[in-house]
Amino acid sequence: MRLVNEDKITLLIPYRDREAHLKEFLSKISIISPNVKIIIIEQSNSKNYHCRKDFNKRGVLIRSVYVYAPTDFNRGKLLNIGILNSDTEYVITQDVDIIPKVNTFNDLYLKDNNYEALKIYSANDLSLGGIVKFKKESLVKANGFSNEIWGWGMEDRDLHYRFKTNNMKVSKNHKSDNIVSLLRHPSNSKRRQKNRNRRDKATQIFNRKRAKRLMIYNADGLNNCHYEILKEENITNTIKKITVEI
Repeated sequence: MRLVNEDKITLLIPYRDREAHLKEFLSKISIISPNVKIIIIEQSNSKNYHCRKDFNKRGVLIRSVYVYAPTDFNRGKLLNIGILNSDTEYVITQDVDIIPKVNTFNDLYLKDNNYEALKIYSANDLSLGGIVKFKKESLVKANGFSNEIWGWGMEDRDLHYRFKTNNMKVSKNHKSDNIVSLLRHPSNSKRRQKNRNRRDKATQIFNRKRAKRLMIYNADGLNNCHYEILKEENITNTIKKITVEI
């Protein structure tokens, strides 16, 4: 098995409010591969203001109150920003709560292969989420992730459909509890209905004729990923953290 040099890959970590996880991940990965390039793309905790109107029992407006709530997490758009800021032949999408074991890193992260997407640890056969090693040029061809999927879930399935539409070669899923260590985090059970709705939308797009699919995919992705960099921090010579407003 041929291996690629560490300097040909960049790990992309979409991130917000997981400080303990990030600290543990960086601590472990620095032992496994101290020289691998990492870009952490942090979504800022900006607030969206909304006007809440309160009415009495007669339907008369009694007050208007401006309240604010954090924007939803947008994993796909953060990864697009990471892709645009990377300069290596390969990029690996890396969730901060999944830590590869040493053999996994050596056998899969550094593996030289003919796949345009090597699935290291994904949820299922229709997912290109979790840990996936991509040829950067293939992501550019697929126009990356959708920028319009807010909240957790389904950006991975949308990307799977983009790769399938472009007839790109995707490996089998190597997912196994023996190849990674999982960090504990809150349950996502409350998000399942939202995920189902997003899944239906992604499937509806994929069920259209190929020309229409390509038109939709080419109108939403890397080529129109708008963002503002609020802060750049070099944690080490090979680890960079970018805080962005999206």
